[in-house]
Amino acid sequence: MALRDSVLYDKLHVKKYLGDARDRAGRMVPIPFEHTVVAGEASADTVNLCVLPANCEVVGYDMVTDGLVGAGITVIVGDSGDTDRFQASTVMVAAEARGVLAFAGARFRPTADTIVLLTYGVAAPTVGRIVRGAFYIVPGA
Repeated sequence: MALRDSVLYDKLHVKKYLGDARDRAGRMVPIPFEHTVVAGEASADTVNLCVLPANCEVVGYDMVTDGLVGAGITVIVGDSGDTDRFQASTVMVAAEARGVLAFAGARFRPTADTIVLLTYGVAAPTVGRIVRGAFYIVPGA
């Protein structure tokens, strides 16, 4: 079971970390993510999508793929505490397949910086296909 980083993971976590909530005046802030499937990714592999900062509140989530193909491939989005906190297992084979924020993820407030994980299920995704989207948060004080 391999672990990979999405294309924006390094930039968000290391280079583009959100500022203090007082700088944002409580406004909603998007945390984008994007991952292109590379050779060798298989069922049950995990991808680090992005990092939610401590004390923020998740108020929205949007995810779309260009069709991961495979034989009924599913995608689960969560964190180390709950693997499907943000998106329950969803079949993502069609072009423009979309993910929906799970009830457990709405208004979720992590107490520490939290890595968001995407896990493939059932089958391996097709190389070159893309998963992209954003979490929408309100930074905590």
